Amino acid sequence: MKWMEPNAFDWEESPPLSSFRAVATGSLVYVAAVIGSTILSKRYLPVVDKTSSSKEETSTMTGLQWKPWFGSDLQTAQFIHNIVLVASSAIMLCGVVVESIKRLSMPSESSWPPFLLCEETKGIMAGKGALYYWSYIYYLSKYYELLDTALQLARGKPPPHFALHVYHHSVVLFMAWAWCEYHQSLHFIGLAFNTAVHVVMYTYFLQRTITKATPKWKSLVTLFQIVQFSFSFFCAILTIYISFVQGYQCAGMSALGLNALFNVTLLHSFVGVFKKGGKKKRKTV
Repeated sequence: MKWMEPNAFDWEESPPLSSFRAVATGSLVYVAAVIGSTILSKRYLPVVDKTSSSKEETSTMTGLQWKPWFGSDLQTAQFIHNIVLVASSAIMLCGVVVESIKRLSMPSESSWPPFLLCEETKGIMAGKGALYYWSYIYYLSKYYELLDTALQLARGKPPPHFALHVYHHSVVLFMAWAWCEYHQSLHFIGLAFNTAVHVVMYTYFLQRTITKATPKWKSLVTLFQIVQFSFSFFCAILTIYISFVQGYQCAGMSALGLNALFNVTLLHSFVGVFKKGGKKKRKTV
């Protein structure tokens, strides 16, 4: 694979980690590692003296807390990690937006339906070119994002809503892989929206790492995620109409259906988180 030549990308040439075995192994190893490290940390690195300053942290982290693995809070590592994710998400966002505009301006893409809503199964561009290059880079970035969990566990501070966090990271690998494998219709919109959300979300985490305080705009991050999923459902309805009512052969419809189910579970969870945050805010006023 020519990493610096997006236009030459072809998913059918089997770039690294493009097999189902790779993504399944990655997800299973991640879940096993999280469960194993959590059990061992609770057993061998218990927090003996919980001060009042840690009370708020443990309550928002489902009661889990232990001593840092390396005797350090790893603030520098967390800072660098967040910068990498803000920058990489912004780059992927720009990449998919620019390439989508280029493709939309092509004479062959001027007819209905637009490829952003329906990637036709017989399209000569399916799985190839710069747009799918960014889809592939996005897929690879999901492996890097697993460091989110590793860093939090190493610091002795499991992420808030731990089960949701692990569920999201383990399943999103399959989702991003399916986008490329089945040339899933609608996924370029999902890619653009999700990277935009990540720019905001990891900027929030970056500010929290620097200031060591929760930014006042915390609820806006969750709200943005809710808007993302709601807009995705609206677009999915359009794609379903194009495919099943208008009769166009849109690629990856089965994958789109599973993607929609995944988004339903996430939307339900994020709405719950948003409501819970609102109740806490009202109690403190």
